[in-house]
Amino acid sequence: MMQLQPLPQAPLAALRTPFRVLQQLLTGSPTMAELEADIRAETQALGRKRSKLEALYIPVPPVPPIAWRYECGRCVFYQAESRTCSQVGLNADPLGGQAIHPLAWCAVWLPLRGQGLFAWFTELLDPRQIPPGVTT
Repeated sequence: MMQLQPLPQAPLAALRTPFRVLQQLLTGSPTMAELEADIRAETQALGRKRSKLEALYIPVPPVPPIAWRYECGRCVFYQAESRTCSQVGLNADPLGGQAIHPLAWCAVWLPLRGQGLFAWFTELLDPRQIPPGVTT
C-alpha cells in the first residue's frame, strides 16, 4: 500500500491567503490593505521571496481567463515592467526562475489597489473599466 506523504508546510501556508480573501469577502475583515501588509510581512520574515512551489504558482490559468480573472497580471504584487513578482519567484525556481507570466496564478494573489475581488466581472460587461496597464 502506498503511503501518502504530507504536503510541504510552505504550500499549506500559502493557502492562508485564499482563505483570508474568502473571510474578507464574507465578513469585510481583514481589509485588503491588511492582507497585503500581512503577506509583505510574511515575505520579510522569510528573508526572501517565496518560491513558486511555496506560492502554489501555476504558469497558466487553471480555468479559462474569461471566466475567472485572478491572474498574476491583475495582482497588486505583480511588477509589469520586469514581469516579476515582489513576493514570489526565486532564481532557482523551475518554470522561468523569477519570471512571472501575467496569466499565471498563485495563492498569494490580491486584487490591484482600488479593485474589488470581482472587478473582473464588471470589466466583462464594460471593457472600459479595465485598469490601465493590465493585460487582458
